[in-house]
Amino acid sequence: MNKKIIALMIIFAVYAVIAFADTPVDFTVSPASLRFNWTAPALNITIGLNTSLGDDYNATIIVNNTTGFTDSLGRGLAIIVYNTNTSENTTTFLLNYSSLNSTKATLYPNMSAPAGRYTGKIYVYNASTPTNNTSIDVLVDIPVSVPSGQFSGNATNSSTNIFFFNASENSAMLYVNFTDVRGGDLFVVLKDSNGTQKAIINTTQQNLTYSFIRSNTDFGGDNKYWSLEITGENGTTPVTYNATLTIIPINFKVNNTLERATASFIKNLNQAKNFTFSFNISNPSSANVTVNNITTSIIVGTSSNNFTITSDAIPPFNLTPGQNYQVNVSLNSTVYNHPKGKYYGWIFINTSDGYPNKTFNLSLEIEVTDQLNVTVKGFWKNEAPGTWPMPSDIINITLDVKYMDGSSP
Repeated sequence: MNKKIIALMIIFAVYAVIAFADTPVDFTVSPASLRFNWTAPALNITIGLNTSLGDDYNATIIVNNTTGFTDSLGRGLAIIVYNTNTSENTTTFLLNYSSLNSTKATLYPNMSAPAGRYTGKIYVYNASTPTNNTSIDVLVDIPVSVPSGQFSGNATNSSTNIFFFNASENSAMLYVNFTDVRGGDLFVVLKDSNGTQKAIINTTQQNLTYSFIRSNTDFGGDNKYWSLEITGENGTTPVTYNATLTIIPINFKVNNTLERATASFIKNLNQAKNFTFSFNISNPSSANVTVNNITTSIIVGTSSNNFTITSDAIPPFNLTPGQNYQVNVSLNSTVYNHPKGKYYGWIFINTSDGYPNKTFNLSLEIEVTDQLNVTVKGFWKNEAPGTWPMPSDIINITLDVKYMDGSSP
């Protein structure tokens, strides 16, 4: 081979290395990578001049934000560059070693872009000598909107799509519905905020369902983000898909309370006592709550002659959203003469799929008294109704007598 051609090839190779080198001669940039997400929607980079260049050295540094940041479908993401010294959106930074030898740039990705993971590089270079350049690796995770949001992607067996979502609900049902899956099946893994695997599906099943329960130790708590990791199952052939993620709170309540409650009331001697408590839920129509059984305690009081409880509820029965199921309870409807005092007990409800708790305890507090609520409605003399009586007059008095709970004997 001609020696001149060989020499030219060597020179070209050296130039190519310099042109794409990641070690600029006259400035430094840190950090070398940036990861944006819901907790870090904006991040700073620091640009500084090399200390060995002298006090009179000037440089115009360009932060190139147009190189492209894309997700698995090739959708682009815009990133704004902000100069903190000049308080303006600009990609140009003027540095002078004697007066301003270091500056910060704040980068703002468009966090309202479609959900997904976007990757790319930001190139930083000297405007007068572009071969003095470096690059910053950029990763942007935009979460799926909750309580309902859409996401889409393109996955293979070697490229996993990752989608994050806020899982801070106290108790809820998670639904992920895959539609328009093309090119093969998908393998989907649900992970909590600690990276622990919680559920797996193949998209031949179309839907993923999971129940969040605040009391579980595996639940992240406030501002915790879980993830969906999606891989194609058709080798290197891309599998495209659309999906909808929905989180709907589930509240199984008794007497409009989530976990436990107390029913307190007063009854008179020889008074039959009945009361009503109710079940209700708020959750998706496809996730009913089944009440398996209702057990009751014997009321323990001041005597062995205690109450018993009878109920008109006959479990199991299903609750649907918006339904208010009432249970009527009678306290020993055949024997009413209990000694005065306070009595205590409970009604225990067990469900197969109630949230945030599968069981509920309704405590009972009953006070038995011989007092009556007596109100004087009026009084008058027999011979002259409405006139003021004298001490020797015969008086008619009208009384309104009620039990202490306000009901009539």
